[in-house]
Amino acid sequence: MPEPGPPLQAGPFQLGLTVPAQAEFLGVVRLAVAGLCHRLDVPPDRGEDLKMAVDEACSYCIQTLPALERIAIRFEMAPDRLCVRILPQPPQGPLVSSEQPPPLGLVLMEALIDAVEWLENPAGLRLTVNLPGVP
Repeated sequence: MPEPGPPLQAGPFQLGLTVPAQAEFLGVVRLAVAGLCHRLDVPPDRGEDLKMAVDEACSYCIQTLPALERIAIRFEMAPDRLCVRILPQPPQGPLVSSEQPPPLGLVLMEALIDAVEWLENPAGLRLTVNLPGVP
Protein backbone atom coordinates (compact mmCIF):
# COMPACT_ATOMS: atom_id res chain seq x y z
CA MET A 1 0.00 0.00 0.00
CA PRO A 2 1.47 3.41 -0.95
CA GLU A 3 2.44 5.86 1.74
CA PRO A 4 0.02 8.78 2.16
CA GLY A 5 1.26 12.08 0.78
CA PRO A 6 2.01 15.15 2.84
CA PRO A 7 -0.88 16.85 4.64
CA LEU A 8 -3.04 19.07 2.47
CA GLN A 9 -2.43 22.76 2.79
CA ALA A 10 -5.55 24.37 4.20
CA GLY A 11 -7.44 26.02 1.32
CA PRO A 12 -8.98 27.87 -0.04
CA PHE A 13 -10.45 24.98 -2.02
CA GLN A 14 -13.62 22.92 -2.13
CA LEU A 15 -14.56 19.27 -2.43
CA GLY A 16 -18.00 17.77 -2.92
CA LEU A 17 -19.75 14.50 -2.28
CA THR A 18 -23.35 13.57 -3.08
CA VAL A 19 -24.92 10.44 -1.63
CA PRO A 20 -28.38 8.87 -1.77
CA ALA A 21 -30.57 9.94 1.16
CA GLN A 22 -30.37 6.56 2.87
CA ALA A 23 -28.85 5.76 6.25
CA GLU A 24 -26.74 3.02 4.64
CA PHE A 25 -24.64 5.70 2.89
CA LEU A 26 -23.78 7.68 6.03
CA GLY A 27 -20.70 5.49 6.50
CA VAL A 28 -19.33 6.88 3.23
CA VAL A 29 -19.91 10.42 4.49
CA ARG A 30 -18.20 9.68 7.84
CA LEU A 31 -15.25 8.15 6.01
CA ALA A 32 -14.91 11.22 3.76
CA VAL A 33 -14.97 13.57 6.78
CA ALA A 34 -12.43 11.45 8.65
CA GLY A 35 -10.09 11.25 5.65
CA LEU A 36 -10.23 14.97 4.97
CA CYS A 37 -9.66 15.84 8.63
CA HIS A 38 -6.66 13.51 8.68
CA ARG A 39 -5.16 15.09 5.55
CA LEU A 40 -5.69 18.60 6.99
CA ASP A 41 -4.01 17.63 10.29
CA VAL A 42 -7.16 18.38 12.28
CA PRO A 43 -6.58 17.00 15.80
CA PRO A 44 -8.26 13.57 16.12
CA ASP A 45 -10.74 14.67 18.80
CA ARG A 46 -11.86 17.68 16.71
CA GLY A 47 -12.16 15.44 13.65
CA GLU A 48 -14.33 13.00 15.59
CA ASP A 49 -16.54 15.86 16.76
CA LEU A 50 -16.99 17.12 13.21
CA LYS A 51 -17.67 13.61 11.94
CA MET A 52 -20.37 13.13 14.59
CA ALA A 53 -21.94 16.53 13.81
CA VAL A 54 -22.04 15.85 10.05
CA ASP A 55 -23.54 12.41 10.69
CA GLU A 56 -26.18 13.96 12.96
CA ALA A 57 -27.03 16.64 10.36
CA CYS A 58 -27.39 14.08 7.57
CA SER A 59 -29.46 11.76 9.79
CA TYR A 60 -31.74 14.66 10.71
CA CYS A 61 -32.33 15.43 7.02
CA ILE A 62 -33.07 11.78 6.20
CA GLN A 63 -35.53 11.43 9.10
CA THR A 64 -37.42 14.71 8.66
CA LEU A 65 -37.60 15.39 4.91
CA PRO A 66 -40.10 13.04 3.24
CA ALA A 67 -39.19 13.66 -0.43
CA LEU A 68 -35.42 13.70 0.05
CA GLU A 69 -33.52 11.96 -2.75
CA ARG A 70 -29.88 12.92 -2.16
CA ILE A 71 -27.68 14.79 0.27
CA ALA A 72 -24.92 16.97 -1.14
CA ILE A 73 -21.98 17.56 1.19
CA ARG A 74 -19.62 20.43 0.31
CA PHE A 75 -16.30 20.76 2.11
CA GLU A 76 -14.87 24.30 2.06
CA MET A 77 -11.30 24.62 3.29
CA ALA A 78 -9.79 27.96 4.27
CA PRO A 79 -6.47 28.64 6.00
CA ASP A 80 -8.18 28.97 9.38
CA ARG A 81 -11.22 26.70 9.22
CA LEU A 82 -13.02 23.78 7.62
CA CYS A 83 -16.70 24.29 6.76
CA VAL A 84 -19.05 21.50 5.77
CA ARG A 85 -22.32 22.37 4.05
CA ILE A 86 -25.13 19.81 4.17
CA LEU A 87 -27.58 20.43 1.32
CA PRO A 88 -30.70 18.26 0.96
CA GLN A 89 -31.68 17.62 -2.66
CA PRO A 90 -34.10 18.49 -4.03
CA PRO A 91 -34.38 21.60 -1.79
CA GLN A 92 -37.48 21.39 0.40
CA GLY A 93 -37.72 24.68 2.26
CA PRO A 94 -36.56 25.41 5.81
CA LEU A 95 -35.16 22.49 7.77
CA VAL A 96 -36.41 23.76 11.13
CA SER A 97 -39.35 25.81 12.26
CA SER A 98 -39.00 28.75 14.62
CA GLU A 99 -42.29 27.62 16.18
CA GLN A 100 -40.84 24.32 17.42
CA PRO A 101 -38.08 23.68 19.94
CA PRO A 102 -34.71 22.93 18.33
CA PRO A 103 -34.10 19.25 17.59
CA LEU A 104 -31.86 17.41 20.04
CA GLY A 105 -29.37 16.79 17.25
CA LEU A 106 -28.91 20.55 16.81
CA VAL A 107 -28.05 20.91 20.48
CA LEU A 108 -25.50 18.09 20.08
CA MET A 109 -23.99 19.70 16.96
CA GLU A 110 -23.65 23.07 18.69
CA ALA A 111 -21.87 21.42 21.62
CA LEU A 112 -19.41 19.56 19.37
CA ILE A 113 -18.19 22.14 16.86
CA ASP A 114 -17.38 25.83 16.62
CA ALA A 115 -20.40 27.02 14.62
CA VAL A 116 -23.70 25.67 13.27
CA GLU A 117 -25.59 27.84 10.80
CA TRP A 118 -28.96 27.07 9.24
CA LEU A 119 -28.93 28.08 5.57
CA GLU A 120 -32.04 29.35 3.83
CA ASN A 121 -31.16 29.53 0.15
CA PRO A 122 -30.53 26.76 -0.61
CA ALA A 123 -31.87 25.19 2.55
CA GLY A 124 -29.25 23.31 4.51
CA LEU A 125 -26.68 23.56 7.28
CA ARG A 126 -23.13 24.88 7.52
CA LEU A 127 -20.92 23.28 10.15
CA THR A 128 -17.59 24.98 10.93
CA VAL A 129 -14.55 23.81 12.87
CA ASN A 130 -11.48 25.97 13.44
CA LEU A 131 -8.20 24.43 12.30
CA PRO A 132 -5.24 23.82 14.62
CA GLY A 133 -2.96 26.70 15.45
CA VAL A 134 -5.63 29.28 14.71
CA PRO A 135 -7.44 31.02 17.58
